[in-house]
Amino acid sequence: MKTLVQILVVGLLLVSSIASAGSFLHYPVRINETWATGNILSARLSDDEQENIGCVVEYNNWPGEEETRLEGWCRADMSPDIHVKCYTDDEKLINMMGSISDFSHITFAWDEDEKGTCTFVHICSQAWHFTDKFADKNHKITDELD
Repeated sequence: MKTLVQILVVGLLLVSSIASAGSFLHYPVRINETWATGNILSARLSDDEQENIGCVVEYNNWPGEEETRLEGWCRADMSPDIHVKCYTDDEKLINMMGSISDFSHITFAWDEDEKGTCTFVHICSQAWHFTDKFADKNHKITDELD
């Protein structure tokens, strides 16, 4: 009986592994009053050309300037009228922003101050958020992206 249970458990684990292999979770960009979230690949594959999410890390050390700056910002767009952006010079948040890959799921939040200071950055790059191939708009795996 114990052997039968072990075989069943291994079989179930194998089936669940096969079912999730190569899958892609669609997370369209969503914006609320104080946070935005979405998957880069979902935004890229969206029928809505305005949908976008991402972050930038920038280090400025221009010749002749006394001050160098390390800053980061995140931006999400759902339409020309619905978009948000936050800025930070916090090194921990900037490190998070710098860890984004082409297929990351991003969530960021901000203060409602006049600068829109970033207060939270979450980057998820688990297997279902990316693949070495691309997913088409029906979430089937293909070798090329249009």
